[in-house]
Amino acid sequence: MLDDQPVSAPTIPRIEVEDYIEMGRLVAEWAIDPAGRPADIGALRGQLAGIAALPDRLRSMEFVQGSLKHLVIRLPARPLVEEALARMSDPLGSPRYRIPQFYADHCRPRFGPVMTPLDMLFARIGDQTIVQCR
Repeated sequence: MLDDQPVSAPTIPRIEVEDYIEMGRLVAEWAIDPAGRPADIGALRGQLAGIAALPDRLRSMEFVQGSLKHLVIRLPARPLVEEALARMSDPLGSPRYRIPQFYADHCRPRFGPVMTPLDMLFARIGDQTIVQCR
């Protein structure tokens, strides 16, 4: 028997960013001033209050920062990649890749809120840092 239910939503909870500009602003602060980084997942939840919601599955964290001479390639967790590939490849599903609204706002500025170049930079930093295979 075929399962005709589309695979549309991730089953592994993802980080839900509410404010990409503020997320990016916070990440930029952490990059510039390591002393401001949260020391554990509880402190991270506190700093992200009103900015992003972390799923309960997260128990620990690590900051990794490259340098001008050292490239850091951050790989997503294997289960997140596998789940996203399955959703996007499902011929019976409706694989729509969700992107944050700010990208559309930037590409069509007359139809959405106006973003300054600095706001766009912060939003991109926030998205690049926290994205987990939507």
